[in-house]
Amino acid sequence: MSHQSGDTFTRDITITSADGTGIAATCQASDAFGATSNWGDAYPICVVNQCQNPPSVTIESIAPNVTGAGAVNVTFSTDRAIQGEPTVKIKPGSQRGGTNEITASQISKNGNRYVYSFTAQPSHLSGIADVAIGGGFRDAKGINCQFSQIAQMTIDTDAPVTTILCNNAPCSGTYTGPVSMVLNCNDNTTSCALTKFGIGTNAPASEDYEVPRVLAPQQTGLNTVTVNYLSTDAVGTAEQPRSQQISIYMPPCRIPSEEPTCLSGRIDEEVRIRVVHERPTILRGDTLDSRVYCFVRNRETKAKTRECSIDPTSLRVTIDRGTARQKDYFNYYYPGYDYPRFTATYDSSRVSQYLNERQETTRRTEPVDNIQYTFDKYWKLPIYTSVFQSEVCVGGNDQQSGQSGEDCGNYTVTDAEIVLDVSLPDLGVTVPRTTDGQNEANFTKGMPINFEAVPTVRTVLTSNPCTGIDCDVDFNFNGGAWKQASWSDFERAYLPSEADAASNSLACDQYATLNVKAVKVGGSDSGIEETVQEGFFVSCDPRLIVIPAERRLVLSAQPGDVFNVTAINPKGENKTFELSATTTDPNGYPLPWIKFQCNSQIGCEAGPGPGLPNDDYARLTVPTGLSRSVFVTMATAARSGSFPVTFVAAEGSNTFTATGTLLIFAEGLDEFAAWQLAGLMLIVVAILYYSDFLNAKKRPKRRK
Repeated sequence: MSHQSGDTFTRDITITSADGTGIAATCQASDAFGATSNWGDAYPICVVNQCQNPPSVTIESIAPNVTGAGAVNVTFSTDRAIQGEPTVKIKPGSQRGGTNEITASQISKNGNRYVYSFTAQPSHLSGIADVAIGGGFRDAKGINCQFSQIAQMTIDTDAPVTTILCNNAPCSGTYTGPVSMVLNCNDNTTSCALTKFGIGTNAPASEDYEVPRVLAPQQTGLNTVTVNYLSTDAVGTAEQPRSQQISIYMPPCRIPSEEPTCLSGRIDEEVRIRVVHERPTILRGDTLDSRVYCFVRNRETKAKTRECSIDPTSLRVTIDRGTARQKDYFNYYYPGYDYPRFTATYDSSRVSQYLNERQETTRRTEPVDNIQYTFDKYWKLPIYTSVFQSEVCVGGNDQQSGQSGEDCGNYTVTDAEIVLDVSLPDLGVTVPRTTDGQNEANFTKGMPINFEAVPTVRTVLTSNPCTGIDCDVDFNFNGGAWKQASWSDFERAYLPSEADAASNSLACDQYATLNVKAVKVGGSDSGIEETVQEGFFVSCDPRLIVIPAERRLVLSAQPGDVFNVTAINPKGENKTFELSATTTDPNGYPLPWIKFQCNSQIGCEAGPGPGLPNDDYARLTVPTGLSRSVFVTMATAARSGSFPVTFVAAEGSNTFTATGTLLIFAEGLDEFAAWQLAGLMLIVVAILYYSDFLNAKKRPKRRK
């Protein structure tokens, strides 16, 4: 059709039909975006050579227009009297495909002026509604004819829809720090008139929304903020009240004393996950034990603030990522079994069960990003080398903050591996307690951090000690430069030099980590390695130590010095230690053939002398930050047996004790040494054989 002006389109049509033929028309409109209306109804326009000059209908008003659910009045008039009463029919939502018609009722008539009324129901389709007014008239030839005219109005019975955004995105998960809340209202038919909201679980939506609202709870930790909201459209239709819970995590204050207002601001936190394998290589068919740590720390200073509780729905463990062997760990793990079984599905309840079963609460120290951290819990992660081959990646969210972290750890599955045993023999059987009450290895600053490292090379069929030049054993403290340990034939272990093992550079009253690495040198399995970490505590309390902890002699030997008793003073003032020796054999007899002797040591006095009644007494004067020693000498080993020697040092109101043991054997020293070495070898072989036997029983049988 041709556009005339405004909303008017015209087209001339020449009618060539026979007399009496009814003529009707229908049309469809398209807008600038290509959207089209439905085809209008085909109302009779005229009959050829009949029903000419139909009455003109003037629609005076449709009120209200636009309307919601409720009564609507249609007022119109005709230019002359018509035959009978006109009909008024309304088709709600005609442009949206509405087909249901309702008939309006006449409520008044004044000459040729009519008022009809109908009720828009909440169930009626919203949008454009056709209002058709029609009736009958007689043409000039007296023939009964029909006329009609269509008007349009808008009915809006749909409630508006309000959406809530958090930081310009749909609200989801947990947010760290303040959240910008945005409410958007949409009404497809008319427009939104008003949006209201309330903040609080039972708070009504009574506050007008105009601009984004910043939600910033003052409580440190996890906060749950409830927002209630609703909107009303232009015709007064209100939506049902809606509600959204928003989880907001507020980090601690930069200055703890400012809690909870944090006038100086809050720290910026990050979640750090750490995967640690017990060793870098694992024998094919064995199970690699790994540990998973998760903690929250200050992003800027890296100081730990707390440990995570991992959200089970977020935990993901991927093995051999990026390879053809890539597998999801939980598809191959059944809680309660010690071997993997494939399953196509798993849910968060299984992951929760896994986390509960594998959580350990033994305190450990672990270096992360070259910083030593202490953990009160971690999760054990068994890696089955029959299924998983090279790398494990662990990722997940902290339940409280919602922040995520991920870490990956490589390992090597090999046909030969090193098992490295590291012990701290100077500490003896009883480990002193640290100042924070944890039962960890405790060294006083100034003591050498002596250790023994025993590497063993294992294959599927054999297990042999790695001795002498077969292995290169290095160590460091807290990730420093590697230093080499030396092999001792008598101890059957690698030992550090006393100078390399000095603890003087370590900080007081802090945990430290001893890292020991063994590398196989030469042979077909050259290059395989193992690294072991041992945590220990360095205190600044004075201490009395005896080196060696055990001295082995043969009867009638004349050894001279048998013990070195050392008082260590890491404090800031000089200290004097009054020493005495309690020396009895198992039968309670005195042991008169040992005595204190200074050997010209500075700060040492041995009895008898002032305040030192006999040679079982000595005095050590120790300047700040130093140590002083007195020797225990023996003229002749007079009796065979085991003789514990307890040394007691009084310093002011403090008392310190240390014990050394004399083991005196009746056979010659050469025979004793040979017997001891042979016995040690037999014990090692027996233990390794029994270990292989147990491992073989644990391995799942291969299916034929």
